[in-house]
Amino acid sequence: MGKLIVAIVFDREQFSPTARCLASFFIQYLQIWPRNMKKFFSRTEWQKLALITIVPEILLVAIICIARLSGSLQFLELFLLDRFLQWRPTEPQDDRITIIGIDEEDIREIGTHPIPDRDLAQLLRTLDEYKPRAIGLDIIRDIPVEPGYPELAKAFTEIPNIIGIEQRAEPIIKPPPSLSPEKV
Repeated sequence: MGKLIVAIVFDREQFSPTARCLASFFIQYLQIWPRNMKKFFSRTEWQKLALITIVPEILLVAIICIARLSGSLQFLELFLLDRFLQWRPTEPQDDRITIIGIDEEDIREIGTHPIPDRDLAQLLRTLDEYKPRAIGLDIIRDIPVEPGYPELAKAFTEIPNIIGIEQRAEPIIKPPPSLSPEKV
């Protein structure tokens, strides 16, 4: 039966030379298999021990690879990643980066939520006076919040280093219409 397989494989032109070589090696190995089993039982004890330990190791690696590729180990990997990130030392704060947050106290001080466009434009102009390399605006603002939308639109066009955001996941929220697309 092995010779029949060889004939089928070698008769097809679509198989590469590498595939033909592997097929012939496999068939030759099947033909000498009984002799290999006789040699196995006549091996010395340390050779048997080596074979007995190598085969389970290869099987264990194969099982781990299959489990990893199927996603069965994802929970364990994410859990360990979280632990390693918690154990690493805290990084020093970068003085070149300043984060200005708007919290509940700021909203209470202004008196409205969302923050009106005029106040946001004033904040952006104040920040621009310090000549930062970039101003990242992490506020989704696709609908004008009066009063002051013309001031905010003017600030978006005049301040060159503003970078805005948009939400691409459902529900999709567009960036501010006055912010140019290359700044999103």
